[in-house]
Amino acid sequence: MTTSVQTLASGPTTAATMANKYKVAGVKGQEAPKPLNRCFMHMMGPYANGKSRLAQSCETGFVINADCNPTTNDHPLAEIWPVPDSTGMMVDGDGNHIQLNWLLVRAMIDRLVKMQRDGVQGLPTTVFLDSLPSLLTMSCRWSTWRLIRDAEARKSPNQQDKFIMDTYSPDLVTVPDMKSLHGMTMYGMAYDEVADAMDCLTRVGYGVVPITHTIMKEKEKGRDSKGEVIIEDVPALTVSEAMAGRYKRSLDFAYIVRHTTGQIAEWTKTEDRVVKQGGKEKIIPGKRIQKTTETDQCEITTSDPLWGQFLIRRAGLPARIILTGDNAWSQFEEVYNS
Repeated sequence: MTTSVQTLASGPTTAATMANKYKVAGVKGQEAPKPLNRCFMHMMGPYANGKSRLAQSCETGFVINADCNPTTNDHPLAEIWPVPDSTGMMVDGDGNHIQLNWLLVRAMIDRLVKMQRDGVQGLPTTVFLDSLPSLLTMSCRWSTWRLIRDAEARKSPNQQDKFIMDTYSPDLVTVPDMKSLHGMTMYGMAYDEVADAMDCLTRVGYGVVPITHTIMKEKEKGRDSKGEVIIEDVPALTVSEAMAGRYKRSLDFAYIVRHTTGQIAEWTKTEDRVVKQGGKEKIIPGKRIQKTTETDQCEITTSDPLWGQFLIRRAGLPARIILTGDNAWSQFEEVYNS
C-alpha cells in the first residue's frame, strides 16, 4: 500500500488568502441601502380608505388585482392585472376574458420571477397583492380541489390519471364535510402557497406589498359583578395569525393607510379694470383672492398605540406621513429617502 504525505500551508490567514482559497465574494465596509420599491412591506387599513389608490400611484408597480375591482385613480401609474372591461368581466393585458383563480395568479408570479432572473429590462420593481385575503380565498379553493382530487383518486386508483388531468375550476370546490378532507391541512396548504409566492418574488429582488384590511373585532373580556359578559372591540386583520406568522418576520416594515381630507389654499387675482377719470383712462389693479378647496389625502401611519402589535416601523420614518394626488407613491419615496 502506498501512502502520501500532505503538506499544510503555514503562516497567518488573511482576508486575501481566504478569498483566494475559498472564493469568498462578500461585501465588507460598504453601505447597502434598500430602496423603498424593493422592500417587503405590509400595507393595512380600513376598507375603501386609499390602499389601492396608493398602490396604483406607483409608477414602477405591478398590481395583482385579486379583488377584481375597477381602477381607483383617474390616471393610474402602475400596471394593473387583470382589469374589468365594459361588461364587468375581467380581462388580461391582451383583452382576453379570464376567470381569475390561483393557478393564473401563480403563473403570473412565476413569469415575473423568470423574467427577473433572465435580466429582462424595464420590469416592475414592486408587486402589490391587492388584496391578500382574496388571494388566500383563491388558494384555499385550489388546495381544496387538490384534496378532493387526491381523495377521489384514493377511492378509485384506476381513475387517478383522470383526476390529475382534469382542468381545475374554482366552481368545483363545494365541500359539505371539510373534516373528511382534513380542513386544517387545506388551510395550511393554502397559506404555504401564498407565502411561497411572496418569498419567490422577494428572493429575486422585487419589492412585495401584501395589502390587507383592518377591522375592529368583538372579544369577550370577562364578566361584570352581575355575571353579564363584557364585550370589547379589539383591533384585528382580515387574515389569520397563522397566515401573518408565515411572513411577518421577513417584513422590512408595516404601516396603516387611511383616507383623510385636507384643505389647499390657492391665490387668484381678479382682472384689472380700466376706468375713465377726468377724461383720462386709469387702470385699477385686480385684487388677490384666496380660495380654499378640499382635497383627498392619504395618511400613512407607522406608529399607533392601538395598532402597535401589527406595525413595524422603519428607522427614520416619521410616525405620520400625508400624501396627496395621483403621484402619492413618489411622495412616499421622497420621505423614505430623506
